Amino acid sequence: MISGRVLIVDDDALTRSAYGDALSAAGLWVEHAGNGEAGLQRIAEARFDILITDLRMPGMDGLQLLLAAKRRDPRLDVILVTAVDSVPTAVEALKAGAWHYLVKPVEPQTLYRDVVRCLERRRLAEALDDWRRQAELLEVSSQLRGELEPSRLRRMLLDALIGVADADAGLMIEAHRQRLVARAGRGLSTAAIKGLMTRLERLFGGVLPEASRRIEGEATASHGLFVPLLASDGPVAVVALFRPPDREPFSDAAAREAGYLATLMVDALRTADAHASIQRVAVTDPLTGLGNAARLEGFLADTDRRPLDRPYAVLFMDLDRFKAVNDTYGHRVGSQVLGAFGGLLRAAVPEAELLARYGGDEFVAVVSGDATAGVSAAARVLSALRLHQFEGPGPIDVGVSIGVASWPADGVEPSVVLERADAAMYLAKAAGRGRVIRFYRAEAELSPPPVKG
Repeated sequence: MISGRVLIVDDDALTRSAYGDALSAAGLWVEHAGNGEAGLQRIAEARFDILITDLRMPGMDGLQLLLAAKRRDPRLDVILVTAVDSVPTAVEALKAGAWHYLVKPVEPQTLYRDVVRCLERRRLAEALDDWRRQAELLEVSSQLRGELEPSRLRRMLLDALIGVADADAGLMIEAHRQRLVARAGRGLSTAAIKGLMTRLERLFGGVLPEASRRIEGEATASHGLFVPLLASDGPVAVVALFRPPDREPFSDAAAREAGYLATLMVDALRTADAHASIQRVAVTDPLTGLGNAARLEGFLADTDRRPLDRPYAVLFMDLDRFKAVNDTYGHRVGSQVLGAFGGLLRAAVPEAELLARYGGDEFVAVVSGDATAGVSAAARVLSALRLHQFEGPGPIDVGVSIGVASWPADGVEPSVVLERADAAMYLAKAAGRGRVIRFYRAEAELSPPPVKG
């Protein structure tokens, strides 16, 4: 049994009834209109697959209705029925966009056969359109898969889904510890995202939906389409797409195409996250959680792309009396001290562009600004360390000597700046430890009371 929506427009009620009964009996959804104006109004109110209209009608005739209907819905197929067997009339109808032209009297079985042919042609055309669209989406997904930076990939995927669904705005949402978290947004203000996330928390209860769904009204104050990126073990994320209330709701086709692209991108998103995780491990010091020497080298290499009017200061730090901790309490306690100092650095220099354990008991911090900003940050490290009590089997007396140099004032080559900060640190050691010295300054920029030992 076939399916489809048919509108029959004829000023003769008996003809409408005969056609309608035959098509309804075959399982088609059939509606009627007694004139062209009423038929056009019905087309404005609902979607139909086929329009069957008489040619000669009072008021708006069949050709006028055909032209107006095609302007409103170009995909509508029109079968024109007339008592006039005229080649010019048939040619005029076909030029106007009619799919077929029938001459009365038309047997209901003949009409049914032509309607079936029309619907089958529509299905084939739609299948071909779907195939072409899927090929386009495959190409889009192939281009997106080349991006391995997770945040950039999320933004690119969000933009692609907004385009595919013809949305005005979008938000990528992920779940973290039973709460929904916005990971990427487009076309929404910070305040709008915050309010939207509160409403979605109530709507979804902190759990990502596992199926596409459309939500109107209260939850989004607009037309909403939620597209999950669904893996075998559950949703990886969900993309919320929005249209304002004055636009049409999202169509089935928009939901289907957005869902198809999302399905294609699940593995790519997980691959990017896994790649980023591996990268983080490769440039992270496992003891302190700070960057390692490789991370520092990467930062310095990126300086080639940094504008000269964005200076930074390098703090080169070496712990004082750390060897005594290892000799007295063992390397396990020494490792605990290094880990605690890493936490102290995070708290003392939260604005740092980079914090790294360079090796052994040597640490490096990079802060935005000139050497003065670097000295100020170093002073905070010294102050925090004096107040800090390290846990251990006995008293632990550890200080730090810090050398500061700045880019590009102390060298355009980043490696030279690092060497000069290191040299300034040795001057701080020689001057009595527990202090900060700027590169090429013989005196301490900060002279705290002498540390014990």
